[in-house]
Amino acid sequence: MCCGYRVGEKIVYKEPNIDLEKSDRVCVFALGSILPYIAGLVRTSAEKDDWIPFKAEIQCPDLNNTVIFEVRREKV
Repeated sequence: MCCGYRVGEKIVYKEPNIDLEKSDRVCVFALGSILPYIAGLVRTSAEKDDWIPFKAEIQCPDLNNTVIFEVRREKV
């Protein structure tokens, strides 16, 4: 299941798509684990009322090759 991610590699999401030119690689299993956070981070809400922080750490479900993703919202 592991995609072989290395520290510093990234998946860039620019609504409504993954930016394949700026992303290193995309594993569908990893994407499945971070997708709920992406959905929450793209919506507009007041910071004080937001249930998702601007940064989260999400673990891929592959138990044999643990990968922890940092998911963060960047202001553009």
